[in-house]
Amino acid sequence: MRTERIRTDVLIIGGGVAGIQAALDCADGGVPVVLVERQPTIGGKMAKLDKTFPTVDCSACILGPKMVDVAQHPNITLYAMSEVEDISGYVGNFTVKIRKRATYVDWSLCTGCGACTEKCPSKKTPDAFNEFTGPTTAINIAFPQAIPKKAVTGKIKMGGLAVDTAAREVVMNGETVSLTYKEYELLMYLIDNRTRVVERDELLNKLWDYSADIETRTLDIHIRTLRQKLGEEGSKYIKTIRSVGYRFVIPQENDNKEN
Repeated sequence: MRTERIRTDVLIIGGGVAGIQAALDCADGGVPVVLVERQPTIGGKMAKLDKTFPTVDCSACILGPKMVDVAQHPNITLYAMSEVEDISGYVGNFTVKIRKRATYVDWSLCTGCGACTEKCPSKKTPDAFNEFTGPTTAINIAFPQAIPKKAVTGKIKMGGLAVDTAAREVVMNGETVSLTYKEYELLMYLIDNRTRVVERDELLNKLWDYSADIETRTLDIHIRTLRQKLGEEGSKYIKTIRSVGYRFVIPQENDNKEN
């Protein structure tokens, strides 16, 4: 008969309000906890809410203290911007591989002061934390009470499309898309202005300094090439508005319209 030591450490995947409470309950009971969150900060969907039902209490007033407790608890190890890549072993002796995603900011030196966001010249990156309802800086801290309060560079993910604005890298469904400088600028301009239809003459004027009366074929070629490079889904992201221009549509919006 073989006996083995059973480890009591707990792995919690997801740092939303449920993951936070589970981590605190286990940690308060003396159990070491590893909390893995794929976003730059814990808090999940609740961190984005203003009020909570049915008491209409301030969401941050409830969640904020719990987030701070996670950061300060000696029994909790937090891995933000991380994902579980592999799990092996058996009950009591699991081995977990955690992949830390690139932040392009040295978190060991970042104090969360916000100076980088104030100095950042790029202020039109779609704000993922606020569900793309407005712009933010290319480097930012999700919200003032973020835990950990560390800056990350602007990474945009909409459906299968991901854009790293710092590296100027575009990925569609896991495959890197090679774009020319002008194609990348065209894509980003459409994304930055996704709340409206962008007229053809505006694109020509902003990106080429052309008048729509002088040259429209240049724009047509770049739009067609950009769609081709994005693959079969390219036309789903870049919609043609007849006789007007183009609009960038994220998959959720597109799916709702088609359904």
